[in-house]
Amino acid sequence: MATQDESANDGKRKRAKAYYVNFRKKKHVDPRGMRPGLNGVLLTCNNVQNRGALAEIYQLLHESADRLYGNDDGDDSKTSKSEVDNDPSKELEKEISALKDNWKNYFQAVETGVKNIYFIECNKGDPYELTKSIFKDLIERKASVRFCQRLIPVTFICHSSLDDIKKCCPQYLKQYFQNDTAKECKFAISYKSRYNGDLNRDQVIATVADIVIDGQIKHQVNLDNPDVVIVIEIVRNVCCMSILDDFHQMRKYNLNEVSHHGRSEGKCAVAKTKSQEVDNTAADTTTSN
Repeated sequence: MATQDESANDGKRKRAKAYYVNFRKKKHVDPRGMRPGLNGVLLTCNNVQNRGALAEIYQLLHESADRLYGNDDGDDSKTSKSEVDNDPSKELEKEISALKDNWKNYFQAVETGVKNIYFIECNKGDPYELTKSIFKDLIERKASVRFCQRLIPVTFICHSSLDDIKKCCPQYLKQYFQNDTAKECKFAISYKSRYNGDLNRDQVIATVADIVIDGQIKHQVNLDNPDVVIVIEIVRNVCCMSILDDFHQMRKYNLNEVSHHGRSEGKCAVAKTKSQEVDNTAADTTTSN
C-alpha cells in the first residue's frame, strides 16, 4: 500500500509531466495560426506521430541552414571574464553576441487548424533554398524520413478569398513573371484545398493564370511539360503560394518519394556495377581458356 509521502510524490510527478507537456506545446507551436506576411514551409505528416514529424523537420531545417549559411550558434565570440574586464570593446562584443539569435529561434511551428499539417515559419533564410537543400541532401545521402511527407516552400500568403487573391497576388506573381529579366515560359498551376468550402477551384486557377498572362511577356499554359509550377495550397482561411521550377523533378516535393527514388537509383547502380563485374570476370575466364 502506498504511503502518504509516496502518493504526494506521485502527484508531483504527474503535475510536473503535465506542466512540461503544456510548456512544450506553447514553446513549439504558435497558437496565432497562419496569417498573411509569413514565409516558411508547409509540412504534411503521417497519422502516426506528429511530434516526431516536428522534431524531424526541425533537424532537417537546422542542418540545411548550417549548410547554406554556416553554423550560427553564437559561440565563436565568447571571451573570458578577465578579457572582458580589461577591454570594454570586447565586453560590448560579448553583449551583442549574447543577444544574437541562433538557428533554433529561426524556425517556429505555426498552428494550422488542420490535422497532420504544420506550417514552419522561417524567420531567416529563404524557404525555397532551405527546402531545396533538404531534398538535395536526401538524394545525395540516399537517406529516408520517418514521419514527414510533403515539404512545400511558401513564399506568399494571403487570405483565402477570391477578392484578396485578385488584390494581393498580382504584385507577387509579376515580380517573377513580368520583371525586367523575365523570359517567356510554360507554366502550370497545382491547386489543393483543405477545410475551405468557399473558394471555387476553377475560379482561383483562372484568376491566377490571367494575372500571369496579363503583361508584355506572353507566358503559356502547359500542363504536360511546364518550366515552372505555381503551387496554391488553401489551408482554411489562408492561401499559400510558391513558384517552383523543379516541382515534378522533386516528386511534387514529397520527401518519401524523393528519398525512395534516391535509394532505388542507388540499388540500381549497385546492381549494374555487380553485373558489369560478373561480365568482366566471365570474359576474363573465357579469354584464359
